[in-house]
Amino acid sequence: MLVIFLNSLMNKAANVDTEVAMNHEKDIINKQCHKNLLSVLDGEVEEEKEEEMITPDK
Repeated sequence: MLVIFLNSLMNKAANVDTEVAMNHEKDIINKQCHKNLLSVLDGEVEEEKEEEMITPDK
């Protein structure tokens, strides 16, 4: 009975460790996606600025 209880506790601890690791990976992926999105948006803003500079020359 005690062995079953301890085994159950160890399985729960392993599941928690796995969940924490997965959440950490998700956070890293989300941060990278956010960086990528910001850099894309930053590039679009720079393109718009370049277009605005060309427009007054017409």
